[in-house]
Amino acid sequence: MEFFNTAFVFLAPILIVLSFILKENYKNIVINSLAIVNVLLIINSFNIVKILYGYYQLATIMGIEINLNKFSLGWLEIRIILVVVIPFFFLLKKISAEKLLSIAMVFLLLFDVLTKFINPKVSEVSFSVITFTTDHLHLQLINYISWFVTVYALFGLIGKLPAQNKKIKI
Repeated sequence: MEFFNTAFVFLAPILIVLSFILKENYKNIVINSLAIVNVLLIINSFNIVKILYGYYQLATIMGIEINLNKFSLGWLEIRIILVVVIPFFFLLKKISAEKLLSIAMVFLLLFDVLTKFINPKVSEVSFSVITFTTDHLHLQLINYISWFVTVYALFGLIGKLPAQNKKIKI
């Protein structure tokens, strides 16, 4: 499931650019696809929460006392909270294909990569939310495509796609 954030970082900018270039017929498909790519970030949110809970379990097993009174909220913590919470807003039809929010998510996910690219001497240890490996890449792609098609079909059936007409004539 770590591939979902990587796929988002690659697909979202491409879909945003295509939404400005393509004609109206294809533009609706691209906008709907952007909405589904955004919604699939929810799976990434659950994965991050699972990882953080694993860290918590490891700390308790090792006997490390967790004191919330000394907890400070820095940029790293705010970034992780935003990466976990913002994808749930994509479930709303009006926000699901919001281009500015998608661009913001790309920057939030790539922040540590961009920081090291701009200033390679940064030695701060951070929690990277982008994990990419080529191990079993074909299986990861098949998994992502199947999730994409399933969520696209589900959102089409319940009428949550942003470019979908509200009135369905039977």
